[in-house]
Amino acid sequence: MLKLHARLIGIKRFVGLVICLWNQGSAMLLLESRNLDRNSNRKHVHPSGWRAASDVLDRVGLLCPRDQLLVELSLKNLLSRQQVGRIMGITPGAVTRKLRRLVNQLNDPLIKALTDSSCSLAPDRKRLGIDHFLHRVPVAQLMVTHRLSRYEVIQSLIFIRGWHRGLSQRK
Repeated sequence: MLKLHARLIGIKRFVGLVICLWNQGSAMLLLESRNLDRNSNRKHVHPSGWRAASDVLDRVGLLCPRDQLLVELSLKNLLSRQQVGRIMGITPGAVTRKLRRLVNQLNDPLIKALTDSSCSLAPDRKRLGIDHFLHRVPVAQLMVTHRLSRYEVIQSLIFIRGWHRGLSQRK
């Protein structure tokens, strides 16, 4: 059953209505916060010192909806860890740890290479690589979802690692 959950967030430079659609513990952001700062030409920096890099935000769509919401609230909407924690129902420390893990995963050179538009791998191998290296799906589950034998999955993962190693040595 879907529940509509609305919360008004007050921030120094941001005020907005965040409406989340909760479905079995995962949330989708329907409306973003509005920036009411008059100095819109100023580059916004997150309070922690991270710049909201556009390439990281481009790859956010690969994450599950709950992780996607966490990254977008922190980096795109520039909410504090306490505010994100209140919205998602977790502690600020957990927000920091999860955010660091997710940003590190999205900045992994292998994930960047797999999601690059000039990637020469077949789409099924890209999907297999993203499932394993980003989502940490085990080989047994990859066998079922991709309808491959254990040998084919392992050989594909070895090939992807070698492809990336060769690609990174060329640069």
